[in-house]
Amino acid sequence: MTVILIILGLIIAGVSLLLGRRHHPKVPKTPGPAPLPNGVHLTLVVQSTSVSPTEVATYLEAQQMQIDLDFSSAWGGSATIDRSPGGWPVYLQDVSDVQNALGYHDVDSKGVPFGRVFVQTAKDANVPWQTVASHEVLEILGDSNANTFDLGPDGCQWVQETGDPVEDQSYFRMGVPLSDFVTPSWFTVGGQHPFDFLRVLKAPFTVTAGGYAQEVCNGKVKVIGGAADKSVDRDYKDY
Repeated sequence: MTVILIILGLIIAGVSLLLGRRHHPKVPKTPGPAPLPNGVHLTLVVQSTSVSPTEVATYLEAQQMQIDLDFSSAWGGSATIDRSPGGWPVYLQDVSDVQNALGYHDVDSKGVPFGRVFVQTAKDANVPWQTVASHEVLEILGDSNANTFDLGPDGCQWVQETGDPVEDQSYFRMGVPLSDFVTPSWFTVGGQHPFDFLRVLKAPFTVTAGGYAQEVCNGKVKVIGGAADKSVDRDYKDY
C-alpha cells in the first residue's frame, strides 16, 4: 500500500508540474539582427568651413576607436573611417539642407549609403557636431540600406536605427563626445542586457527620455517616445 501511495503521489506531482508549466509559457525569443559586414570603408568628406583640421583629425581617431572597441564588439563586422576616397561618403557640411535636421543618412540613386552632418546647424542647437557624426556613422553601419527592420514584441516592424533610442546619451573617447547606441539585444524579443553601450536602458524596445524609435504597423508609421521632434535627423524621413 505504501508503495502504491508513493507512486500515486509521484504521478500527481508530475501532472501538477506539467499543468504549472502550461500556465507559465515562455515568451518566444525572436532572432536578433544579423551581424554587420566586414571591411566597410567610410570616407569623411569635409565641406564645412566651421571645423579645423585638428578637430577633424581628432574626431576621426575617436570615431575609429568607437567603431573598433565599442560598436563592432557589440554588433560584429568591421569598418574604417578616414579621408581616403572611395568609401561610403559622410559629408561634413555647415548648414542643413533639411529643415531642423542636424544630420541624416540615406542611400543615393545608385543605392550607395551616405551620411550628412551639419556642423553649424548642430552648433546653433548646442549639440556637438561630433555626436551627430557618431550617430550617423553608426546608423549607416547598422542600417546601410536605410530600410532595415526587426520584428518587435507587438508583431510590427521596428526600424533598425542604432542611435535614435538613446540619442540624448553620449560619452567621450580622447575627449571627443560620441553618441551612445543600442545593441542587437535591443531589437530582440527576450533579449538580454545590455541593451545599449552605456547600459542606460533596462529592456529591449524602450527609449530614454530624450530618445525615440519608429515602427511600421499595417503600413502606418508609429513613433515610440516623445522626443522625435527634437531628434538629430528629425523631419527627414518617414518609412
